Amino acid sequence: MDTFIGLLEITAWIIAVTALAALLTLAMIKITPDRSKKKDEAADDAAES
Repeated sequence: MDTFIGLLEITAWIIAVTALAALLTLAMIKITPDRSKKKDEAADDAAES
């Protein structure tokens, strides 16, 4: 029984760490500005000149 509980704890730990990493990635995507739009705008401005 101890082995089964240990396996459940390891599984829960892996799921928790993966979920935390996914949430941090989503937060960074939402918080940081989108750099590709700035590059596109700069390219459009240069093309118009």
